[in-house]
Amino acid sequence: MRPSAWRWRPGAGEAGAALSGLLAAQAFPSLDLGVLAWIALIPLLAVLSRVPPARGAWLGFVHGVAFFGLLLPWIPGVVSGYGGLAWPVGVAVGALLVAILALFHALFGAVQAALFRRLGDGALLAAPAAWVVLAEWLRLFPVGGFPWGYLGYTQHRSPGLLQLAPWGGVFGLTLLVVAVNAAACAALTSLASSRPRPGRLAWGALALALPLGGAVLGRAALPLPVPDAPALPVAIVQGNVPQDQKWQVDNRQEILDRHLRLTEQAAAGGARLILWPESSTLEEIETSPALRDSLAAIARRHRASLVVGSIHREGEGRYTNAAFLMGPDGELAGRYDKIRLVPFGETVPLRRLLFFVGPLVEAAGDFTPGTRPGVLGRGIPPGEGVPAPFGVAICYEVTYPDLVAAQVREGASFLTTLTNDAWFGRSAAPTQHFVMAVMRAAESRRWLLRAANTGISGVVGPDGSVHQTTPLFETALVEARVVPRQDLTFAVRNPQAVPGACVMILALAALMAAAAPWNRTSANSTMS
Repeated sequence: MRPSAWRWRPGAGEAGAALSGLLAAQAFPSLDLGVLAWIALIPLLAVLSRVPPARGAWLGFVHGVAFFGLLLPWIPGVVSGYGGLAWPVGVAVGALLVAILALFHALFGAVQAALFRRLGDGALLAAPAAWVVLAEWLRLFPVGGFPWGYLGYTQHRSPGLLQLAPWGGVFGLTLLVVAVNAAACAALTSLASSRPRPGRLAWGALALALPLGGAVLGRAALPLPVPDAPALPVAIVQGNVPQDQKWQVDNRQEILDRHLRLTEQAAAGGARLILWPESSTLEEIETSPALRDSLAAIARRHRASLVVGSIHREGEGRYTNAAFLMGPDGELAGRYDKIRLVPFGETVPLRRLLFFVGPLVEAAGDFTPGTRPGVLGRGIPPGEGVPAPFGVAICYEVTYPDLVAAQVREGASFLTTLTNDAWFGRSAAPTQHFVMAVMRAAESRRWLLRAANTGISGVVGPDGSVHQTTPLFETALVEARVVPRQDLTFAVRNPQAVPGACVMILALAALMAAAAPWNRTSANSTMS
Protein backbone atom coordinates (compact mmCIF):
# COMPACT_ATOMS: atom_id res chain seq x y z
CA MET A 1 0.00 0.00 0.00
CA ARG A 2 1.20 3.57 -0.63
CA PRO A 3 1.02 5.72 2.50
CA SER A 4 0.67 8.88 0.40
CA ALA A 5 -2.72 7.62 -0.77
CA TRP A 6 -4.17 8.18 2.69
CA ARG A 7 -5.09 11.52 4.23
CA TRP A 8 -5.99 11.53 7.90
CA ARG A 9 -7.40 14.27 10.10
CA PRO A 10 -5.95 14.95 13.57
CA GLY A 11 -7.16 12.32 16.00
CA ALA A 12 -8.09 9.85 13.26
CA GLY A 13 -5.44 7.45 14.48
CA GLU A 14 -6.90 7.34 17.98
CA ALA A 15 -10.40 6.99 16.58
CA GLY A 16 -9.38 4.05 14.39
CA ALA A 17 -7.54 2.32 17.24
CA ALA A 18 -10.45 2.83 19.65
CA LEU A 19 -12.97 1.60 17.07
CA SER A 20 -10.87 -1.51 16.57
CA GLY A 21 -10.83 -2.17 20.32
CA LEU A 22 -14.58 -1.66 20.56
CA LEU A 23 -15.28 -4.12 17.74
CA ALA A 24 -12.96 -6.74 19.22
CA ALA A 25 -14.57 -6.48 22.66
CA GLN A 26 -18.06 -7.01 21.24
CA ALA A 27 -16.91 -10.30 19.71
CA PHE A 28 -16.83 -11.69 23.27
CA PRO A 29 -19.73 -12.22 25.67
CA SER A 30 -21.96 -10.53 26.58
CA LEU A 31 -22.80 -9.58 22.98
CA ASP A 32 -20.75 -12.54 21.75
CA LEU A 33 -20.73 -11.38 18.13
CA GLY A 34 -17.88 -13.63 17.05
CA VAL A 35 -18.18 -12.53 13.43
CA LEU A 36 -16.83 -9.10 14.42
CA ALA A 37 -13.48 -10.67 15.28
CA TRP A 38 -12.81 -11.21 11.56
CA ILE A 39 -12.83 -7.44 10.89
CA ALA A 40 -12.06 -5.92 14.30
CA LEU A 41 -8.33 -5.34 13.75
CA ILE A 42 -8.63 -3.76 10.30
CA PRO A 43 -8.82 -0.17 11.61
CA LEU A 44 -5.87 -0.74 13.94
CA LEU A 45 -3.69 -2.26 11.23
CA ALA A 46 -4.62 0.55 8.86
CA VAL A 47 -3.58 3.30 11.26
CA LEU A 48 -0.39 1.48 12.24
CA SER A 49 0.67 1.39 8.59
CA ARG A 50 0.98 5.19 8.64
CA VAL A 51 2.88 6.02 11.82
CA PRO A 52 6.34 5.75 13.35
CA PRO A 53 6.93 3.13 16.07
CA ALA A 54 6.53 5.52 19.00
CA ARG A 55 3.14 6.64 17.79
CA GLY A 56 2.30 3.04 16.96
CA ALA A 57 2.88 2.19 20.61
CA TRP A 58 0.47 4.94 21.67
CA LEU A 59 -2.22 3.81 19.23
CA GLY A 60 -1.76 0.21 20.34
CA PHE A 61 -2.24 1.39 23.92
CA VAL A 62 -5.43 3.23 22.95
CA HIS A 63 -6.68 0.05 21.31
CA GLY A 64 -5.85 -1.98 24.42
CA VAL A 65 -7.61 0.47 26.75
CA ALA A 66 -10.75 0.42 24.59
CA PHE A 67 -10.66 -3.38 24.29
CA PHE A 68 -10.00 -4.32 27.91
CA GLY A 69 -12.10 -1.48 29.27
CA LEU A 70 -15.13 -2.87 27.43
CA LEU A 71 -14.21 -6.52 28.06
CA LEU A 72 -13.63 -6.20 31.82
CA PRO A 73 -16.13 -3.62 33.14
CA TRP A 74 -16.98 -5.98 35.99
CA ILE A 75 -13.58 -5.64 37.68
CA PRO A 76 -14.43 -2.54 39.81
CA GLY A 77 -17.62 -4.17 41.05
CA VAL A 78 -15.74 -7.29 42.14
CA VAL A 79 -13.03 -5.26 43.86
CA SER A 80 -15.34 -2.87 45.69
CA GLY A 81 -18.36 -5.14 46.18
CA TYR A 82 -16.53 -8.10 47.69
CA GLY A 83 -13.07 -6.80 48.46
CA GLY A 84 -14.00 -4.29 51.12
CA LEU A 85 -12.60 -1.36 49.14
CA ALA A 86 -14.32 1.93 48.39
CA TRP A 87 -15.81 2.30 44.93
CA PRO A 88 -13.17 4.87 43.78
CA VAL A 89 -10.43 2.44 44.78
CA GLY A 90 -12.21 -0.35 42.91
CA VAL A 91 -12.34 1.83 39.80
CA ALA A 92 -8.65 2.66 40.25
CA VAL A 93 -7.73 -1.03 40.50
CA GLY A 94 -9.80 -1.80 37.40
CA ALA A 95 -8.18 1.07 35.51
CA LEU A 96 -4.73 -0.07 36.59
CA LEU A 97 -5.38 -3.60 35.33
CA VAL A 98 -6.71 -2.29 32.01
CA ALA A 99 -3.66 -0.04 31.61
CA ILE A 100 -1.24 -2.89 32.36
CA LEU A 101 -2.94 -5.20 29.87
CA ALA A 102 -3.03 -2.42 27.26
CA LEU A 103 0.78 -2.26 27.41
CA PHE A 104 0.93 -5.56 25.53
CA HIS A 105 -1.16 -4.02 22.73
CA ALA A 106 1.17 -1.03 22.83
CA LEU A 107 4.11 -3.36 22.27
CA PHE A 108 2.31 -4.88 19.28
CA GLY A 109 1.58 -1.41 17.92
CA ALA A 110 5.22 -0.33 18.16
CA VAL A 111 6.59 -3.47 16.52
CA GLN A 112 3.96 -3.60 13.80
CA ALA A 113 4.45 0.08 12.94
CA ALA A 114 8.21 -0.52 12.69
CA LEU A 115 7.64 -3.48 10.37
CA PHE A 116 5.34 -1.38 8.17
CA ARG A 117 8.09 1.23 7.90
CA ARG A 118 10.53 -1.29 6.50
CA LEU A 119 8.42 -3.93 4.78
CA GLY A 120 5.33 -2.11 3.54
CA ASP A 121 2.62 -4.63 2.68
CA GLY A 122 4.92 -7.43 3.76
CA ALA A 123 4.37 -6.38 7.37
CA LEU A 124 0.81 -7.65 7.11
CA LEU A 125 2.17 -11.17 6.62
CA ALA A 126 3.90 -10.86 10.00
CA ALA A 127 0.95 -9.24 11.80
CA PRO A 128 -0.76 -12.52 12.88
CA ALA A 129 2.43 -13.86 14.44
CA ALA A 130 3.19 -10.50 16.05
CA TRP A 131 -0.28 -10.38 17.62
CA VAL A 132 -0.09 -13.93 18.98
CA VAL A 133 3.32 -13.33 20.54
CA LEU A 134 3.09 -9.74 21.74
CA ALA A 135 -0.59 -9.19 22.52
CA GLU A 136 -1.54 -12.64 23.83
CA TRP A 137 1.21 -15.18 24.55
CA LEU A 138 3.37 -12.79 26.56
CA ARG A 139 0.43 -12.15 28.88
CA LEU A 140 0.91 -15.64 30.30
CA PHE A 141 4.05 -14.65 32.15
CA PRO A 142 4.18 -11.41 34.21
CA VAL A 143 3.11 -11.89 37.87
CA GLY A 144 1.22 -15.09 37.08
CA GLY A 145 -0.32 -13.89 33.84
CA PHE A 146 -3.79 -12.85 32.76
CA PRO A 147 -4.80 -14.98 29.74
CA TRP A 148 -8.26 -13.47 29.37
CA GLY A 149 -9.69 -12.25 26.07
CA TYR A 150 -7.68 -14.15 23.46
CA LEU A 151 -9.22 -13.57 20.02
CA GLY A 152 -9.38 -17.30 19.35
CA TYR A 153 -12.10 -17.63 22.00
CA THR A 154 -14.48 -15.59 19.85
CA GLN A 155 -14.95 -18.66 17.63
CA HIS A 156 -16.26 -20.92 20.40
CA ARG A 157 -19.62 -21.20 18.63
CA SER A 158 -18.12 -22.23 15.28
CA PRO A 159 -18.18 -26.07 15.21
CA GLY A 160 -15.91 -26.37 12.18
CA LEU A 161 -13.25 -23.97 13.42
CA LEU A 162 -13.28 -25.51 16.90
CA GLN A 163 -12.05 -28.74 15.31
CA LEU A 164 -8.82 -26.93 14.50
CA ALA A 165 -8.22 -26.45 18.22
CA PRO A 166 -6.79 -29.97 18.72
CA TRP A 167 -4.01 -28.92 16.35
CA GLY A 168 -3.36 -25.26 17.04
CA GLY A 169 -5.20 -24.58 20.28
CA VAL A 170 -6.61 -21.16 21.04
CA PHE A 171 -3.45 -19.50 19.70
CA GLY A 172 -3.94 -21.24 16.36
CA LEU A 173 -7.45 -19.83 16.12
CA THR A 174 -6.15 -16.37 17.06
CA LEU A 175 -3.55 -16.69 14.31
CA LEU A 176 -6.29 -17.50 11.79
CA VAL A 177 -8.51 -14.61 12.94
CA VAL A 178 -5.70 -12.05 12.72
CA ALA A 179 -4.57 -13.41 9.35
CA VAL A 180 -8.04 -12.74 7.95
CA ASN A 181 -7.95 -9.21 9.38
CA ALA A 182 -4.55 -8.62 7.78
CA ALA A 183 -5.65 -9.88 4.37
CA ALA A 184 -8.85 -7.84 4.52
CA CYS A 185 -6.88 -4.76 5.54
CA ALA A 186 -4.59 -5.17 2.53
CA ALA A 187 -7.57 -5.65 0.21
CA LEU A 188 -9.42 -2.58 1.50
CA THR A 189 -6.47 -0.21 1.70
CA SER A 190 -5.35 -1.17 -1.79
CA LEU A 191 -8.58 0.38 -3.09
CA ALA A 192 -7.09 3.77 -2.23
CA SER A 193 -3.79 3.00 -3.95
CA SER A 194 -2.58 2.47 -7.48
CA ARG A 195 -2.12 -1.26 -6.97
CA PRO A 196 -3.28 -3.36 -9.95
CA ARG A 197 -6.70 -4.95 -9.53
CA PRO A 198 -5.41 -8.60 -9.40
CA GLY A 199 -3.52 -7.77 -6.21
CA ARG A 200 -6.65 -6.48 -4.57
CA LEU A 201 -8.57 -9.58 -5.60
CA ALA A 202 -5.82 -11.86 -4.27
CA TRP A 203 -5.93 -10.29 -0.80
CA GLY A 204 -9.71 -10.32 -0.79
CA ALA A 205 -9.85 -13.95 -1.89
CA LEU A 206 -7.39 -14.87 0.86
CA ALA A 207 -9.51 -13.08 3.49
CA LEU A 208 -12.53 -15.15 2.45
CA ALA A 209 -10.71 -18.44 1.89
CA LEU A 210 -8.98 -18.63 5.27
CA PRO A 211 -12.03 -18.92 7.56
CA LEU A 212 -14.07 -20.96 5.07
CA GLY A 213 -11.18 -23.32 4.42
CA GLY A 214 -10.50 -23.66 8.14
CA ALA A 215 -14.13 -24.54 8.86
CA VAL A 216 -14.28 -27.09 6.04
CA LEU A 217 -10.99 -28.65 7.10
CA GLY A 218 -12.11 -28.84 10.69
CA ARG A 219 -15.38 -30.55 9.86
CA ALA A 220 -14.19 -32.93 7.15
CA ALA A 221 -10.60 -33.85 7.84
CA LEU A 222 -10.34 -34.05 11.63
CA PRO A 223 -12.88 -36.61 12.92
CA LEU A 224 -12.87 -37.61 16.57
CA PRO A 225 -11.29 -41.01 17.24
CA VAL A 226 -13.82 -43.46 18.66
CA PRO A 227 -13.09 -44.19 22.35
CA ASP A 228 -13.25 -47.73 23.65
CA ALA A 229 -14.12 -46.92 27.29
CA PRO A 230 -17.64 -47.18 28.74
CA ALA A 231 -19.61 -44.06 29.59
CA LEU A 232 -19.46 -42.78 33.17
CA PRO A 233 -22.61 -41.37 34.87
CA VAL A 234 -21.70 -38.05 36.47
CA ALA A 235 -23.46 -35.18 38.22
CA ILE A 236 -22.72 -31.54 39.07
CA VAL A 237 -24.12 -29.80 42.15
CA GLN A 238 -24.84 -26.08 41.81
CA GLY A 239 -25.67 -24.94 45.32
CA ASN A 240 -26.33 -21.31 44.36
CA VAL A 241 -24.85 -19.45 47.32
CA PRO A 242 -24.44 -15.70 46.60
CA GLN A 243 -21.10 -14.35 47.74
CA ASP A 244 -22.62 -11.99 50.31
CA GLN A 245 -24.39 -14.95 51.98
CA LYS A 246 -21.63 -17.52 51.76
CA TRP A 247 -19.65 -16.39 54.80
CA GLN A 248 -22.59 -15.72 57.11
CA VAL A 249 -22.43 -18.21 59.95
CA ASP A 250 -26.21 -18.26 60.30
CA ASN A 251 -26.45 -19.77 56.79
CA ARG A 252 -23.88 -22.49 57.42
CA GLN A 253 -26.21 -25.43 58.08
CA GLU A 254 -28.74 -24.52 55.40
CA ILE A 255 -25.99 -24.26 52.77
CA LEU A 256 -24.52 -27.61 53.80
CA ASP A 257 -27.93 -29.31 53.81
CA ARG A 258 -28.70 -27.98 50.34
CA HIS A 259 -25.50 -29.45 48.89
CA LEU A 260 -26.00 -32.78 50.66
CA ARG A 261 -29.59 -33.03 49.46
CA LEU A 262 -28.56 -32.53 45.83
CA THR A 263 -25.69 -34.98 46.27
CA GLU A 264 -27.96 -37.68 47.64
CA GLN A 265 -30.36 -37.12 44.74
CA ALA A 266 -27.53 -37.43 42.20
CA ALA A 267 -26.08 -40.58 43.79
CA ALA A 268 -29.49 -42.21 44.04
CA GLY A 269 -29.96 -41.44 40.35
CA GLY A 270 -26.89 -43.46 39.45
CA ALA A 271 -24.10 -40.88 39.27
CA ARG A 272 -20.74 -42.47 40.01
CA LEU A 273 -18.85 -39.17 40.18
CA ILE A 274 -20.40 -36.06 41.75
CA LEU A 275 -18.78 -32.62 41.66
CA TRP A 276 -19.15 -29.75 44.08
CA PRO A 277 -17.94 -26.24 43.15
CA GLU A 278 -14.91 -24.44 44.48
CA SER A 279 -15.07 -23.76 48.25
CA SER A 280 -18.75 -24.64 48.27
CA THR A 281 -19.46 -24.20 51.97
CA LEU A 282 -17.99 -22.75 55.15
CA GLU A 283 -17.21 -26.31 56.23
CA GLU A 284 -13.71 -27.65 55.51
CA ILE A 285 -13.71 -31.31 54.58
CA GLU A 286 -10.54 -32.13 56.53
CA THR A 287 -11.71 -30.54 59.77
CA SER A 288 -15.53 -30.75 59.69
CA PRO A 289 -16.96 -34.07 60.90
CA ALA A 290 -20.44 -32.95 59.82
CA LEU A 291 -19.36 -32.53 56.21
CA ARG A 292 -16.99 -35.47 56.00
CA ASP A 293 -19.23 -38.01 57.70
CA SER A 294 -22.26 -36.99 55.65
CA LEU A 295 -20.36 -37.27 52.38
CA ALA A 296 -18.79 -40.58 53.40
CA ALA A 297 -22.22 -42.03 54.13
CA ILE A 298 -23.49 -41.07 50.67
CA ALA A 299 -20.35 -42.39 48.99
CA ARG A 300 -20.52 -45.77 50.73
CA ARG A 301 -24.26 -46.18 50.32
CA HIS A 302 -24.19 -45.57 46.57
CA ARG A 303 -20.61 -46.59 45.72
CA ALA A 304 -20.01 -43.13 44.30
CA SER A 305 -16.97 -40.85 44.30
CA LEU A 306 -17.17 -37.17 45.19
CA VAL A 307 -15.07 -34.14 44.31
CA VAL A 308 -15.37 -31.27 46.77
CA GLY A 309 -13.75 -27.85 46.65
CA SER A 310 -12.45 -26.89 50.09
CA ILE A 311 -9.54 -25.34 51.97
CA HIS A 312 -6.46 -27.35 52.93
CA ARG A 313 -4.46 -26.00 55.86
CA GLU A 314 -0.76 -26.74 55.83
CA GLY A 315 0.20 -25.00 59.03
CA GLU A 316 0.17 -21.63 60.72
CA GLY A 317 -0.84 -19.05 58.14
CA ARG A 318 -0.43 -21.44 55.19
CA TYR A 319 -3.38 -22.86 53.29
CA THR A 320 -4.29 -23.83 49.75
CA ASN A 321 -7.38 -23.66 47.58
CA ALA A 322 -7.94 -27.36 47.02
CA ALA A 323 -10.10 -30.03 45.42
CA PHE A 324 -10.55 -33.27 47.40
CA LEU A 325 -11.54 -36.63 45.97
CA MET A 326 -13.52 -38.95 48.25
CA GLY A 327 -13.65 -42.56 47.02
CA PRO A 328 -16.60 -44.95 47.17
CA ASP A 329 -15.25 -46.30 50.47
CA GLY A 330 -15.81 -42.91 52.11
CA GLU A 331 -12.10 -42.18 52.47
CA LEU A 332 -10.22 -39.25 50.98
CA ALA A 333 -8.38 -40.60 47.96
CA GLY A 334 -6.57 -37.53 46.68
CA ARG A 335 -6.13 -33.78 46.82
CA TYR A 336 -5.17 -31.18 44.27
CA ASP A 337 -3.82 -27.80 45.38
CA LYS A 338 -4.50 -24.92 43.02
CA ILE A 339 -1.36 -23.81 41.20
CA ARG A 340 -2.38 -20.59 39.44
CA LEU A 341 -3.78 -18.11 41.95
CA VAL A 342 -6.07 -15.24 40.99
CA PRO A 343 -4.22 -11.90 41.15
CA PHE A 344 -5.86 -9.59 43.70
CA GLY A 345 -8.29 -12.36 44.67
CA GLU A 346 -6.08 -15.07 46.15
CA THR A 347 -2.76 -13.28 46.15
CA VAL A 348 -1.41 -9.76 45.65
CA PRO A 349 1.40 -9.51 43.12
CA LEU A 350 3.89 -6.75 43.89
CA ARG A 351 2.39 -6.49 47.35
CA ARG A 352 4.66 -3.70 48.62
CA LEU A 353 3.93 -1.53 45.63
CA LEU A 354 0.19 -2.24 45.62
CA PHE A 355 -0.35 -2.14 49.37
CA PHE A 356 -3.69 -0.32 49.02
CA VAL A 357 -5.43 -3.45 47.66
CA GLY A 358 -4.53 -5.50 50.73
CA PRO A 359 -8.13 -5.53 52.03
CA LEU A 360 -9.24 -7.30 48.84
CA VAL A 361 -7.07 -10.31 49.60
CA GLU A 362 -7.90 -10.21 53.29
CA ALA A 363 -11.54 -10.70 52.26
CA ALA A 364 -10.75 -13.67 49.99
CA GLY A 365 -7.53 -15.09 51.39
CA ASP A 366 -3.81 -15.15 50.66
CA PHE A 367 -3.17 -18.68 49.44
CA THR A 368 -0.10 -20.81 48.92
CA PRO A 369 0.13 -22.20 45.36
CA GLY A 370 0.33 -25.92 44.65
CA THR A 371 3.10 -27.49 42.60
CA ARG A 372 1.74 -30.55 40.73
CA PRO A 373 -0.75 -30.88 37.83
CA GLY A 374 -4.30 -31.55 38.96
CA VAL A 375 -4.95 -35.21 38.17
CA LEU A 376 -7.12 -37.23 40.57
CA GLY A 377 -8.54 -40.74 40.54
CA ARG A 378 -5.36 -42.76 40.14
CA GLY A 379 -5.84 -44.52 43.44
CA ILE A 380 -9.33 -45.87 42.77
CA PRO A 381 -9.53 -49.28 41.06
CA PRO A 382 -11.43 -49.49 37.73
CA GLY A 383 -15.12 -50.07 38.31
CA GLU A 384 -15.00 -48.52 41.78
CA GLY A 385 -16.56 -45.13 41.16
CA VAL A 386 -14.07 -43.59 38.72
CA PRO A 387 -12.82 -45.74 35.80
CA ALA A 388 -9.82 -43.55 34.93
CA PRO A 389 -7.87 -40.50 36.17
CA PHE A 390 -9.36 -37.09 35.47
CA GLY A 391 -8.07 -33.53 35.42
CA VAL A 392 -9.05 -30.80 37.88
CA ALA A 393 -8.70 -27.08 37.26
CA ILE A 394 -9.88 -24.68 39.95
CA CYS A 395 -11.54 -21.47 38.77
CA TYR A 396 -9.09 -19.23 36.91
CA GLU A 397 -6.79 -22.14 36.05
CA VAL A 398 -8.98 -23.24 33.16
CA THR A 399 -7.82 -20.12 31.30
CA TYR A 400 -4.29 -21.58 30.98
CA PRO A 401 -3.97 -23.90 27.94
CA ASP A 402 -0.60 -25.28 29.04
CA LEU A 403 -1.84 -26.21 32.52
CA VAL A 404 -4.78 -28.25 31.22
CA ALA A 405 -2.58 -29.83 28.54
CA ALA A 406 -0.20 -30.95 31.30
CA GLN A 407 -3.11 -32.67 33.08
CA VAL A 408 -3.98 -34.62 29.94
CA ARG A 409 -0.36 -35.62 29.36
CA GLU A 410 -0.33 -36.84 32.98
CA GLY A 411 -3.19 -39.21 32.19
CA ALA A 412 -6.42 -37.22 32.59
CA SER A 413 -9.10 -39.04 30.58
CA PHE A 414 -11.67 -36.29 31.07
CA LEU A 415 -11.60 -32.82 32.62
CA THR A 416 -13.33 -31.08 35.50
CA THR A 417 -13.22 -27.49 36.63
CA LEU A 418 -14.57 -26.18 39.94
CA THR A 419 -15.26 -22.48 40.28
CA ASN A 420 -17.07 -19.81 42.25
CA ASP A 421 -18.20 -17.12 39.82
CA ALA A 422 -20.56 -15.54 42.32
CA TRP A 423 -17.99 -12.73 42.57
CA PHE A 424 -18.97 -11.62 39.07
CA GLY A 425 -22.70 -11.21 39.69
CA ARG A 426 -24.76 -11.14 36.49
CA SER A 427 -22.01 -9.56 34.41
CA ALA A 428 -20.52 -11.05 31.24
CA ALA A 429 -17.65 -12.57 33.25
CA PRO A 430 -19.27 -15.98 33.98
CA THR A 431 -19.97 -16.51 30.28
CA GLN A 432 -16.48 -15.34 29.28
CA HIS A 433 -15.07 -17.78 31.82
CA PHE A 434 -17.25 -20.64 30.55
CA VAL A 435 -16.15 -20.05 26.95
CA MET A 436 -12.53 -20.66 27.92
CA ALA A 437 -13.51 -24.03 29.41
CA VAL A 438 -15.16 -24.88 26.08
CA MET A 439 -11.84 -24.25 24.33
CA ARG A 440 -9.93 -26.49 26.77
CA ALA A 441 -12.31 -29.35 25.97
CA ALA A 442 -11.88 -28.85 22.22
CA GLU A 443 -8.08 -28.55 22.43
CA SER A 444 -7.69 -31.77 24.38
CA ARG A 445 -10.66 -33.71 22.92
CA ARG A 446 -11.84 -34.44 26.40
CA TRP A 447 -15.25 -34.27 28.02
CA LEU A 448 -15.31 -31.38 30.48
CA LEU A 449 -17.53 -30.93 33.55
CA ARG A 450 -17.86 -27.46 35.05
CA ALA A 451 -19.21 -27.05 38.57
CA ALA A 452 -19.91 -23.41 39.43
CA ASN A 453 -21.35 -22.23 42.73
CA THR A 454 -23.90 -19.86 41.17
CA GLY A 455 -23.42 -20.93 37.54
CA ILE A 456 -22.65 -21.36 34.78
CA SER A 457 -22.32 -25.12 35.42
CA GLY A 458 -22.35 -27.43 32.44
CA VAL A 459 -21.07 -30.28 30.32
CA VAL A 460 -18.90 -29.80 27.23
CA GLY A 461 -18.19 -32.54 24.68
CA PRO A 462 -14.72 -33.38 23.32
CA ASP A 463 -15.50 -31.47 20.13
CA GLY A 464 -16.31 -28.30 22.06
CA SER A 465 -20.08 -28.75 21.78
CA VAL A 466 -22.01 -27.56 24.83
CA HIS A 467 -24.35 -30.33 26.01
CA GLN A 468 -25.84 -28.75 29.14
CA THR A 469 -25.67 -25.44 30.97
CA THR A 470 -27.41 -23.99 34.01
CA PRO A 471 -28.82 -20.48 34.50
CA LEU A 472 -27.05 -18.04 36.78
CA PHE A 473 -28.15 -17.86 40.42
CA GLU A 474 -30.38 -20.91 40.41
CA THR A 475 -30.02 -24.07 42.49
CA ALA A 476 -29.49 -26.89 40.00
CA LEU A 477 -28.34 -30.47 39.50
CA VAL A 478 -26.75 -31.47 36.19
CA GLU A 479 -26.70 -35.16 35.32
CA ALA A 480 -24.83 -36.52 32.31
CA ARG A 481 -22.65 -39.30 30.95
CA VAL A 482 -19.07 -38.79 29.82
CA VAL A 483 -16.69 -41.11 28.02
CA PRO A 484 -13.05 -41.22 29.18
CA ARG A 485 -10.51 -40.85 26.38
CA GLN A 486 -6.82 -41.68 26.06
CA ASP A 487 -5.84 -40.10 22.71
CA LEU A 488 -3.47 -37.11 22.83
CA THR A 489 -3.93 -34.23 20.42
CA PHE A 490 -1.11 -32.25 18.84
CA ALA A 491 -2.09 -29.22 20.93
CA VAL A 492 -1.79 -31.29 24.11
CA ARG A 493 1.56 -32.78 23.12
CA ASN A 494 2.93 -29.44 21.94
CA PRO A 495 1.05 -26.60 23.67
CA GLN A 496 3.76 -24.08 22.76
CA ALA A 497 4.04 -25.07 19.08
CA VAL A 498 2.01 -22.18 17.67
CA PRO A 499 3.54 -19.47 19.91
CA GLY A 500 6.98 -20.93 19.18
CA ALA A 501 6.39 -20.81 15.43
CA CYS A 502 5.08 -17.26 15.75
CA VAL A 503 8.22 -16.21 17.63
CA MET A 504 10.31 -17.54 14.74
CA ILE A 505 8.14 -15.79 12.14
CA LEU A 506 8.39 -12.53 14.05
CA ALA A 507 12.15 -12.90 14.39
CA LEU A 508 12.45 -13.54 10.64
CA ALA A 509 10.32 -10.47 9.91
CA ALA A 510 12.54 -8.40 12.20
CA LEU A 511 15.66 -9.58 10.35
CA MET A 512 14.08 -8.78 6.99
CA ALA A 513 13.03 -5.37 8.28
CA ALA A 514 16.55 -4.65 9.50
CA ALA A 515 17.93 -5.48 6.05
CA ALA A 516 15.27 -3.54 4.13
CA PRO A 517 15.77 0.07 2.96
CA TRP A 518 14.09 2.84 4.97
CA ASN A 519 10.65 3.77 3.66
CA ARG A 520 11.16 7.52 3.32
CA THR A 521 7.60 8.16 2.21
CA SER A 522 6.24 6.57 5.34
CA ALA A 523 8.91 8.19 7.51
CA ASN A 524 7.87 11.62 6.35
CA SER A 525 4.13 11.02 6.71
CA THR A 526 2.21 13.33 9.02
CA MET A 527 -0.78 11.33 10.16
CA SER A 528 -1.98 12.43 13.59
